[in-house]
Amino acid sequence: SVGGSPSLTSCTRDTPPKDGKALKLAFSAKVALSICLAAEELHKHSISHGDIYLHNTLSDSSGIIKLSDFGAGFAYPSELKAKFEGVEIRTLGWLIDDLLNFSEKPSNSTEEKV
Repeated sequence: SVGGSPSLTSCTRDTPPKDGKALKLAFSAKVALSICLAAEELHKHSISHGDIYLHNTLSDSSGIIKLSDFGAGFAYPSELKAKFEGVEIRTLGWLIDDLLNFSEKPSNSTEEKV
């Protein structure tokens, strides 16, 4: 997984990657975009993932990002679309914040393009 195990103190935040290495900013941007696109596709079909966190995000050796663990997923009725998608948008915000916290901080001499 991209992130470590979830934090039991917050239940909304992940812990840093298990290998202890900071993520590259370009990789973090790719993860964020991939998970947003996955959530968008699910929402087109009125499906909530229910557990969007870094520890449920996989990356293979070729850099393909996958959203995993659909154990909390469910279909929702159209009249509740805004509520359920609003919750997932909030969790995407936490995921992006965690990505930024676990990413390398660019130095003044390094210009990394994302």
